Amino acid sequence: MVEDMDVVLEMYLRTLKGAGYDVVGCPTSAEGIEAIAQHRDFDAALLDFSLPDGTALDIIPVLLDNRPLTKALVVTGQDDEEVPAQLMSAGAHGYIQKPVEDASLLAGIGATVRATQAWRVALGQKGGDDLPTSEDEEMLIFQTQSISFDIRHGLARLQFIAGLSPVQTITAWRLLWGDPDQRIAELLGCTKRTVKYHVSQVLARTGARSRSDLLRVLLEDAGVEDPWAKS
Repeated sequence: MVEDMDVVLEMYLRTLKGAGYDVVGCPTSAEGIEAIAQHRDFDAALLDFSLPDGTALDIIPVLLDNRPLTKALVVTGQDDEEVPAQLMSAGAHGYIQKPVEDASLLAGIGATVRATQAWRVALGQKGGDDLPTSEDEEMLIFQTQSISFDIRHGLARLQFIAGLSPVQTITAWRLLWGDPDQRIAELLGCTKRTVKYHVSQVLARTGARSRSDLLRVLLEDAGVEDPWAKS
């Protein structure tokens, strides 16, 4: 949670902890970004829109790049009608207007946490407790895991062989499923233009000639020859 006003921060902490949540509070954008990098597993990010050293729009891209399945809820006191559109375009899961009552805070966080957990289930990351706990363990799994149609293993393997970022890895997998840009944009919470950029990076990093050519990259890595491939 990132909130610069001490009184509000304490109020949010008291409400969320009282509801059973484990919460890390940060007063600045910089500390929030640092917390994202340090804490491996968390189910939601609660962000104040206006901060001393930036806005929630500065934090959301970092969250998506480091924890693409974790959703963000933004608290805003802005009357500007463009702010909600900016937040949704940046990838926020939702927003609530100040002043925030306990009921609306808990409802918003509950919905955000459920959205994150639903994504983890869909991508084979049901609990998170069985995930690697260190970079060395992650690298060992990436290097030794054979190709499987388990989506989590496929994502991990593709990420390793091509050096993809988390967002690029998910983009690549959705391309393998044949999703159009609009569908990927909805899943990632970004614009189609941003998706096109991610797609171009995926193709460049994997060496795939086209979206459909991504499957060849995976099969060749697994040692599977295409009997219909032209020599």
